[in-house]
Amino acid sequence: MNFEPFSSFVKKDPFQQLDEPVRLLVHKLPGEAQQYLADLIAEELSLLTVKNYVYDLNLLWDFCKNEGIGDIAEIDHALLKSFFQYLANGYERIVYTKLMKADPKTGEIKEQWVEKRYFRKNSLAGGQARKVSTYNSFFDYLLRNNAISVNPMKELEKKKASKRGGSKQQSEPMFLTYQECLDYLAAINKYYENREEDKRFKSELEIRDRAIILLFLNSGLRVSELCSLNTESIRLHRENTTLSVLGKGKKNRTLHVNEQTFLAISSYLDARPKKIPKEHQHALFLNRDHTRISRKAVYEIVKKYARVANIDETSVSKLSPHKLRHTFATLLLQNGANIKVVQELLGHENISTTNIYVHAVDREKEAAISSLNRLFSTE
Repeated sequence: MNFEPFSSFVKKDPFQQLDEPVRLLVHKLPGEAQQYLADLIAEELSLLTVKNYVYDLNLLWDFCKNEGIGDIAEIDHALLKSFFQYLANGYERIVYTKLMKADPKTGEIKEQWVEKRYFRKNSLAGGQARKVSTYNSFFDYLLRNNAISVNPMKELEKKKASKRGGSKQQSEPMFLTYQECLDYLAAINKYYENREEDKRFKSELEIRDRAIILLFLNSGLRVSELCSLNTESIRLHRENTTLSVLGKGKKNRTLHVNEQTFLAISSYLDARPKKIPKEHQHALFLNRDHTRISRKAVYEIVKKYARVANIDETSVSKLSPHKLRHTFATLLLQNGANIKVVQELLGHENISTTNIYVHAVDREKEAAISSLNRLFSTE
């Protein structure tokens, strides 16, 4: 089932029965969620229930966007675990409030809907149960319509059940090992071997892709942050290269870039196309048509080299830009970085979000100690 934006094929708004502020929230959701809600209305589900589903889905989607997730299919059980940890500490809910404002020129009073956020404490058990029900129902709907291959809520529940049962198997977050990172980077060269005769071959694409992958692995950027980088966002200096990143909540943070990434970006800037449309001249990373690179293009770049590297998809659960962000954080902690430093580098507002990587490292340590059993077994 192909989920297109509602405006492209719906003449009559299926959400007209909902209050205006709720309709505004609906239209902030991706096409898959809008179609799901429209089907619920068509099935004559209680409008109050639909309204609650709208709030729940917006809460999840707002969290996803802040984490750099731009595609429903990218939501996995690791992200959901992080999301529920975020809820446990209280969360922000988006609402629309109607204001009456006077036009500065004519003095005419006009209605204006303004987006506001307000903090809510962790909901009671009933509210939590409703959210779980909402997300299970939504992902089951996507599964039935072949939009996803697995319900991540079910995967999360399996992990929780496994943990309660005493299983030591590693759960989330999913990330590449150091060796997989090396294989992944080597796949870029491998992909472009003997492609000089290919009419679509452009040498700057290989150089660009290497710079993009190294930025993900060495800075933990969200995909939205990478796509929005401009040439003036980066200050190149071999001893101290920095990136100015506009992150979550439109907050700027400065990231330092290591020498390997410095060399990759420098090479890309040298190879970067010179003839660029005026409106895209400031974009750092460009696509084949010399316009600002899109999220979708970056997703495809990341997945392409995972296939070439033959990385075990069961261990990385379909590699994505977000998994590379997981990799950056986990490798830092494995090498002794302070969690507060990692929190600042990732741009996490709440340290509980960063803590999921500490748990992953702890499980790695447990597994490493357990592996010594085979060496000192007396049997």
